[in-house]
Amino acid sequence: MINKIIFPIVFFFMAISYLFVIPKDVSAGYSCGGSYNCCFGLNTCCWAWFVYPNCGDGGVCWNYEIAPCAGVCQPPYSCSLVQEQTRQNCQNAGGWVCTGGMQPEPGPGCYETTNYCGGGGGCEFMCGDGICCATDGETIDNCQVDCDTGGGGGGDPDSFTVSGFIGFDANDDGVWNDGDANKVEDTYQSDCGAFYNLSPAADLRISWINNSVGGDLGEINYHTDCAPSYSKTYQNDGEYDFTLNNLPAGYSVYAIDHNVAAGCTLVGNTATCGQLSDNNAYTINFFIKSNTPPATPLPCPTGFNVSCAPSGNQVTISWNNLTGAVSYFLRLNKIPYDDWYNPGGGDFALESVNPSQTHDITAGSEYKYDVQGRKPGEPWPYSGARCPYATFTCIEPRSCNVTSVSANPSSIAIGEQSSIGASVTAQGGTINSVNFTSSPNPDGSVTLSGQNPDPAPAPYGVTATGVTAGGVTITATATMDDLITTCTGNTSLTISRQAWWQVIDADVSTNGSLISLVPPSASYYFDVLGSGGYPGIPAYGLGGSTNLTTTNVSEEGWLAQSGYNASKRYDYNYFHSAIPSGVTPEVIGVNPMPDNYIADNYDDDIGNIDSQGYHWYESDGGSMDYLTINSESLTNKKVILLVNNSVNLTGQINLTRGLGFFLLASSGNIAVDPGVGGGGTPNLEGIFVSDGEFQTGTETDGSRNIFDSQLRVRGTVASYGTIRLQRNLGSGNDTTPAQLFELAPDLILHFPNALGTRNMNWQEVAP
Repeated sequence: MINKIIFPIVFFFMAISYLFVIPKDVSAGYSCGGSYNCCFGLNTCCWAWFVYPNCGDGGVCWNYEIAPCAGVCQPPYSCSLVQEQTRQNCQNAGGWVCTGGMQPEPGPGCYETTNYCGGGGGCEFMCGDGICCATDGETIDNCQVDCDTGGGGGGDPDSFTVSGFIGFDANDDGVWNDGDANKVEDTYQSDCGAFYNLSPAADLRISWINNSVGGDLGEINYHTDCAPSYSKTYQNDGEYDFTLNNLPAGYSVYAIDHNVAAGCTLVGNTATCGQLSDNNAYTINFFIKSNTPPATPLPCPTGFNVSCAPSGNQVTISWNNLTGAVSYFLRLNKIPYDDWYNPGGGDFALESVNPSQTHDITAGSEYKYDVQGRKPGEPWPYSGARCPYATFTCIEPRSCNVTSVSANPSSIAIGEQSSIGASVTAQGGTINSVNFTSSPNPDGSVTLSGQNPDPAPAPYGVTATGVTAGGVTITATATMDDLITTCTGNTSLTISRQAWWQVIDADVSTNGSLISLVPPSASYYFDVLGSGGYPGIPAYGLGGSTNLTTTNVSEEGWLAQSGYNASKRYDYNYFHSAIPSGVTPEVIGVNPMPDNYIADNYDDDIGNIDSQGYHWYESDGGSMDYLTINSESLTNKKVILLVNNSVNLTGQINLTRGLGFFLLASSGNIAVDPGVGGGGTPNLEGIFVSDGEFQTGTETDGSRNIFDSQLRVRGTVASYGTIRLQRNLGSGNDTTPAQLFELAPDLILHFPNALGTRNMNWQEVAP
């Protein structure tokens, strides 16, 4: 939108104002800024900033007021917040239009009153984009583009440009080799912080005059807007003077640099350049220096010391005090070094009074640092030497920890195996290897196998195999990648003797092998003396073997290798067929049997009692695959139980010694629950016959951390399958048999006649 402001024109040399209206989207609390030109007479123009009203939270800033030209040739000022500004068309009271990105300075702009763009008369010459020039000739310096002939005739489209910058000779060597950072920035309005700042600040301007064309003169405002340079387009050929004005005291122009073919000469602050002509681009740079001899810069600090904290993530850099320095500037740059001062990347650039700084860093990363001293009142950039540009790396100290060593299971028998595992953590490096060793604690031994390779990947572990009984300490030693740092951890492993079994007063017969791992001590025997005063005679089959010797079999050393006639089977069918006539066994109709089921129903006379007073019972287990018998306290009762199925014994069965009798015959297996055992007295009393296996049961789990109690049987066990001795007492195996079988002579004496066979040979003998 173009707003037209109208006021009367009285004379050409009355003040003419051009208002640049600037639309601006703003944030809450900010106001918009703009600029205007005011021209007086024929050749005097000044510019100034003004502030638009606050737009609040949004919208567009506009100001329709006529620019107050009176007294504007004062030091300019700016709005409080530097924002990008978009200059739009404006109109003055006379209807003349100034378009495009007009800079707040003379030309291009409505400069000479005789050469207004779009003057009130007809349009004789076109200057692009619909801009009209009122007259012809090279005096037109207000058009943004070269003039082409319009409806009224020809024109001179030629022009030339002059551009350049002002540079400060920072090293005072009289040569411009000081880099872009020492190009002078006019800080009169804003300080970009990237270029050299004059002290005190100055409103630099470059006045010019065409010595060949009278009245052709002007001034360039060297307001740099963070780009230290100037540029100006001219239409009139000729010899020009360029003068650098407003240079503060203490500075002087010492040289110029140019590309003018006709040459330039410097006198004071004025460069006089020979013929400047159309269709050329000229460069004229002014070089200034300080009139005060440069002070001797501070040398490099010395005595640097870099100290890393034990954690490796903090560093303290210190140096010797530097004479003449009031503070020090430390730059600490983390690799990559070309990414200078990236705080997000771990870089620092901090000033301190003391010759020491401490910073948090990243352990294991490389850093480069330098230190520079600062003199009193010295502005940036400081003149002191920067050094030493040295690098360092703080290493996180290596440490490791064996957090756990485990043995699974924690107790094994001789010949059994345990998996040994270790968990290890490391800081400041990696684990190279983990080695395992064993030592007696106080006795016992193992072999270790399956050591991890070196270097060793996790998980770390070995296999321990029990060799001799006792306690063993397994130690895991971890070594880090420096091959120096180590850490250890350990665990205990118990190697128990393998389970074994023992008999008291009893004969043992098998057509196979007879094995019992009796502890190797003179105190232990396989067949021990009982109340009868003599051990039994163990016998193994003619085709079998034994590990027993005359030394450990018994005190008497009795051991036989002989077989027995197995053609006659005293199995379930045998006992079932031996039921006396007239006796009908009571059928047990419950499964499982409650505690003392037989004892509680013993007095029932339902035809199940034979002539000797034995009570007969039978069961097929019903729909179950086995009959479960809980505890029975039979005292002096005499019971024969025939089960056409397997049997589970989940409780103790006890008799009164010398009075009671119990016989169990099963067509399947007889399995003793592992909970039946312990106590030092017989857990099962009676005669137990199975057509399948007799299983003693075990609670030992897969990790071998749960062990059994001893099973003690007083009586007889006979199996036509296998007697499976499953109990394991763990460390108790060292002194105690897992299964103990004791002869019960009273049961032999009370064996019912109906179940026995009697072969009698009559032979006459001489008196």
